Amino acid sequence: MKKRFLSLLLTAALVVGLIPAMTAAPVLAAGGTDFFADNFENYNVGTKVVGSSSEAPLTDKSGVEKFRLREALTAEIVSEIGYDGKITQCLRVDVPTRTTDNSAGRMYSASHTSSKFTGKYVYEFKIKGTATYITFNPFKLDSEDAAYKFNGTTIGYKSLWPDWASVRIVVDAATDKFLVYMNDVLVSYNEGTCDLDQFKNAYFNFKYCNGGTYLYIDDIRLYHTPDATVATASQKDATDVAITAKPTVTFTEALLDTTANSDATVTITDKTNGGSTAAPFSVAADGKSLTITPEGGLVYGTEYEIALNNFRDIYDAAITGDTTFTLTTMEEPKYAATEPVFKKHQLFDGTSSVITELENGAISCEYSITNNEDEAKPVCFLVVLYENNELKQFQFKNEQVASGATATFSGGFTVGDAANTRIQTFIWNSLSGMGALSPSYTFTTSGMNN
Repeated sequence: MKKRFLSLLLTAALVVGLIPAMTAAPVLAAGGTDFFADNFENYNVGTKVVGSSSEAPLTDKSGVEKFRLREALTAEIVSEIGYDGKITQCLRVDVPTRTTDNSAGRMYSASHTSSKFTGKYVYEFKIKGTATYITFNPFKLDSEDAAYKFNGTTIGYKSLWPDWASVRIVVDAATDKFLVYMNDVLVSYNEGTCDLDQFKNAYFNFKYCNGGTYLYIDDIRLYHTPDATVATASQKDATDVAITAKPTVTFTEALLDTTANSDATVTITDKTNGGSTAAPFSVAADGKSLTITPEGGLVYGTEYEIALNNFRDIYDAAITGDTTFTLTTMEEPKYAATEPVFKKHQLFDGTSSVITELENGAISCEYSITNNEDEAKPVCFLVVLYENNELKQFQFKNEQVASGATATFSGGFTVGDAANTRIQTFIWNSLSGMGALSPSYTFTTSGMNN
């Protein structure tokens, strides 16, 4: 059996002061089933259960069984200051003191005991208090050999949580993997040491309390999602894509933390000219989308294949859907024009400065166009000043531009009423033909737009 074990849950990392402040864990399985969710507000305060070898059920006010306790584990519903700073009802567990490693109090959910693990499960809960040892263990509920029990992964070892901490445990039966997050930070990773699809449930194992200290547990949730996480590329099969484009991909579930998935890369292949390169990417804060930023941008008239390599979802399962897709950039424009640059000139000393909003005074504008045709072409630059929506002045320039050459125009006006004035620029094939070779720009006291 394949075996790999990475434990980041070191003793020193879980002592007082080294666990970051608790943050709300995200809802992980929007497309799955929430088998069990409870914050204990539906329980009677004072309800106390003592587990034994024959087990003892813990039910809510409606009589619905939510937990089973066993092996001398005592649990009681109490009022306590919750993780939101308000009084709440929660489960207080009296962690038993034991002298052997294989004997401890156990608590497990009664929500999915009739069938074996399939798909991906996520357990979430809040915890505070002291325990020398806490583990999460898959096991069988029938009378089969006890060897089927499995020490799955450690949540805390000689641990103290003076404040509420958030715990999230991800179980993937298909790949036999565990991931444990404390306050949204990956702290334990376990792969291949157990066939999870042979088990029906999992228990929390509590050991070695230091002199009667309690553990408080609240907001226990269990999600199940049997479906694979699907990727959707925003520009899949798109044509006429701008060379400045930054393709995005969204996911139905969050991506796995890169601490456990450092092999994830994005590759861009030029299918027109050949060659592949790795592309930088960034993942959104919620983990459900990534943006690809091709280095140096894309090239006109080129088909690209973009591949997402080794990405996995937060359950550490492979991504399906648009993990490989193509897009084609737009053809290079026959004419490439620059945006106008506007300046204000000081007549007394001849200095000038670029302005982004129209002002009173001597105003100039400059812009250019490049002819990408195979032969010389005529162009006409035109700049017009309107005041109170009436054409007051204009300037133009006709020029024959050689193939591959750039022509530049510079003109301007004296503006006396900027608030009621606008300046518009055009590049046409001729003054009479008025065939636009580039966008028209309008400059006002609000700035420039086209």
